[in-house]
Amino acid sequence: RTSVRTYFAYLIYSSSVAAGAQSGIEECKYQFAWDRWNCPERTLQLSSHGGLRSDWNHQSTGASTAGSSIFDTGPTSPVWSINFNRILFSRLETQFNRTLHSRNPNPFPPNYPLQPGSSLPTGFLSPANRETAFVHAISSAGVMYTLTRNCSLGDFDNCGCDDSRNGQLGGQGWLWGGCSDNVGFGEAISKQFVDGLETGQDARAAMNLHNNEAGRKAVKSTMKRTCKCHGVSGSCTTQTCWLQLPEFREVGYYLKEKYHKALKVDLLQGVGNSAASRGAIAETFSSISKKELVHLEDSPDYCLENKTLGLLGTEGRECLKRGKTLSKWEKRSCKRLCGDCGLAVEERRADMVSSCNCKFHWCCAVKCEQCRKSVTKYFCVKKEKRERSGGGISRKKETKLKKKM
Repeated sequence: RTSVRTYFAYLIYSSSVAAGAQSGIEECKYQFAWDRWNCPERTLQLSSHGGLRSDWNHQSTGASTAGSSIFDTGPTSPVWSINFNRILFSRLETQFNRTLHSRNPNPFPPNYPLQPGSSLPTGFLSPANRETAFVHAISSAGVMYTLTRNCSLGDFDNCGCDDSRNGQLGGQGWLWGGCSDNVGFGEAISKQFVDGLETGQDARAAMNLHNNEAGRKAVKSTMKRTCKCHGVSGSCTTQTCWLQLPEFREVGYYLKEKYHKALKVDLLQGVGNSAASRGAIAETFSSISKKELVHLEDSPDYCLENKTLGLLGTEGRECLKRGKTLSKWEKRSCKRLCGDCGLAVEERRADMVSSCNCKFHWCCAVKCEQCRKSVTKYFCVKKEKRERSGGGISRKKETKLKKKM
């Protein structure tokens, strides 16, 4: 009976883990939408050296996957995020079953699809660069965040508010109280699940585990303190305060800053196959703050197409130029994606039809008009292509200069 209860509890956690990992990848796409590397789905695929193998899909679904990637996004392939959940869920379920029914401390045999030195989502991004570091951190953060949130929502019978500090003095004029989000629970379960997928002992594995931890630290560092006043006539002589999860977007912003400051560790990826080298790895990583992201390799030039890494370059990418709500980073995206990569910016106009002037008619219908609006978008193109088309922003600037002369 205990095993059955544990098994069903495990399945509940697995669902939250998969949802959290997916939310992490979605946040990655948002944070890098206007960067040269934009967390592309095509790079979230198989590693070229002993990473995730395509027979995972065969194990999970029974379908043949010969010559294909589990994250193919072609017209006949499932959406990658659905596969991500299915594979992660299958992987975790297998881990649980092997651990439950075996005394073997390592529940995965040597020929298991995930080879030593790789882990989810390591196999998706084979280079050990800062982008891979971010993916690990944001995925780990997403798992911890979702588990903590679902705990607060009452999804788990064995989890509730964190009231361990209630009644204690938190600072001048306030006490701990209320119902704090139980990040301790989310941290413990996410560490067990996410770090448990890492079977390697080399420098790459140490990098993965470090960045997993940095993601969890990011959730704790962005927690918000909420307070309620107590006193006569709202005088607020004392306050009761508790900690709440922020919007996950804030965790994404926090880790994006860490990404820009990521530290490069000078260790070979394969180092760690002996006790001496593992000791050197442990010593190296112990000197680095667990809040910082680390990487082993430099990033490639994302301006250029790289078929080996599944990168398409920035040609054809959309960029932003105008808009009151745009950030400075977004406004500079055309320079970053196009100009700095040796590409021109092409202006394209298109007509969009949308519902407008909607009115409620008694009873009971809403009727709208169809309005047509011209929309201008900007794209990165090769300079010779822009010259042949006779369009583009650069051509218009040249015309204005000639008029001034």
